[in-house]
Amino acid sequence: YEEDPYCLIISSAGHGKRVKTSEFNPRSRRAGGLIAAKFKKPLKESTTIVACRICNAADEVMLITKNGTVVKMGVDDIPAQSRTATGVVVQRLDENDFVAAVTIVSPI
Repeated sequence: YEEDPYCLIISSAGHGKRVKTSEFNPRSRRAGGLIAAKFKKPLKESTTIVACRICNAADEVMLITKNGTVVKMGVDDIPAQSRTATGVVVQRLDENDFVAAVTIVSPI
């Protein structure tokens, strides 16, 4: 990567954000982990992190839902935020639907 790479974080509720990898400092095994995303109350019980992928701003991301909806967008369309932010709505979902898979598509 030419620039500082990003960690793209997508939740099952369709929220997403980019976080610079430099915000995740190395830790020892005993130190515990770092918070990558916080979810608000209505989402807290049923929301999980579906994907955490390393990418750069020139890449594209494809999101696939349980019901078969596919959305492709540029990674740079997803705002860069802090580690503890919830993120923005990347894909609006129908009731009883969730993000099932995420993949990064690099430019050729």
